[in-house]
Amino acid sequence: MSSSGDLTPKQERFCIEYIETGNASEAYRKSYNAENMKPESIHREAFELLRSPKIASRLKEYSEANELTVQSVMDGIKRLAKKAESNGKFNDALKAHELLGKHLQAFTDKQVVDTDIKIRWEE
Repeated sequence: MSSSGDLTPKQERFCIEYIETGNASEAYRKSYNAENMKPESIHREAFELLRSPKIASRLKEYSEANELTVQSVMDGIKRLAKKAESNGKFNDALKAHELLGKHLQAFTDKQVVDTDIKIRWEE
């Protein structure tokens, strides 16, 4: 990574968490002190970080270096689940589906809602 001095440690962690989770709001929560922030504030701050040219450049460097994305991991887990099911290994298939469900936050009592509200002002 050629420009490692350009980002703060928190920005660097945000990039790593974003690559790992594929979720900007979750990456923000894991990188910054967001304990007392509203979900919409977290979403807004995460979105602003993604718009930063330095952050975008670092994310591109990471994905080019790793060639591993959240989607490629999910696709691999899906393939393993199908193979396990077809071989009658239902415990392995269940574990694969559990991993997919965790990524989708399907097993949580708390819902995360991302909203994009646009306000039109009329004169």
